[in-house]
Amino acid sequence: MANENESRTSENDAPSPAPIVPFERTQEQKDSKYKQLAAEWAVREETRPKTGNRIVLDAGSSCLAVWERLLRDIKGNRLPFMSVCTNNFRVLEKWGEHAGAGCVPVRDTRVELFASQLNPEHLAFYDTAAPTKLLDPNFRPYVVYIGTSAIEFDGSSIFFGYHGPEEQRQIKELLFKCYAKFRVILATPAKIGCAGCHVFDILSVEDLNTEAPIYLVTAAPDPQTGAETRQYFDRAKDIFRSEPIQTAVSKRNLQFKWVILDPCNDGVPRVIEILSAPEEGVEKQG
Repeated sequence: MANENESRTSENDAPSPAPIVPFERTQEQKDSKYKQLAAEWAVREETRPKTGNRIVLDAGSSCLAVWERLLRDIKGNRLPFMSVCTNNFRVLEKWGEHAGAGCVPVRDTRVELFASQLNPEHLAFYDTAAPTKLLDPNFRPYVVYIGTSAIEFDGSSIFFGYHGPEEQRQIKELLFKCYAKFRVILATPAKIGCAGCHVFDILSVEDLNTEAPIYLVTAAPDPQTGAETRQYFDRAKDIFRSEPIQTAVSKRNLQFKWVILDPCNDGVPRVIEILSAPEEGVEKQG
């Protein structure tokens, strides 16, 4: 009998399994300085949304950083009556926290989803209804913010990395097809130069919307960054300037700008350089 009680006690005292942390939450603090710098630039310069504008926010921690930065202006009544369309669960969650706490400007900000099936690992919504929303001719956002796992320039291609599920690729491609005044890709230095195993070529996207210029926004690697990351980053700059990339972007009648920020500058982002394709003085091909 004593052995049976000891067995029951042992079973009851067994530790509970550790909770599973979604991949997306593990990424929020990774390279957060770089993400905040890119977000700060994205909501300050010509891509800054205006009062009453609609924006699209992709999934991922970089787009969450943009939302957190926009919330400061919304709460301060500097961006009233915004309309946000997203598949980012964390954006929805943050909006609910502030609106539920009685913040009137946030409550007056319209937040809607363009997909409805939650992927719990990436805290993002996906489904086949997304094209109906995003490609509707009456859906006209001012700016589309896009997260990526990596960007690589190679030959005449701009490879866009994503985390893997085919449903994610479909959403990412839609964000390059839908109408916008501006498109902003947000990336950290470590994401430049090696796109990984799941990629598509932005310049090969069927029905790519070429009316909106694309901005790739990153900080440069800081002095403490490893040599490999710096090498990939510098090589990517050289390839971006090369004739094959410049010609390929021109043939798509697209404007692609790479904004590189000072990683050591806190507060207002300082632009180190802006690389363009086609380069200044080179006409886009009709």
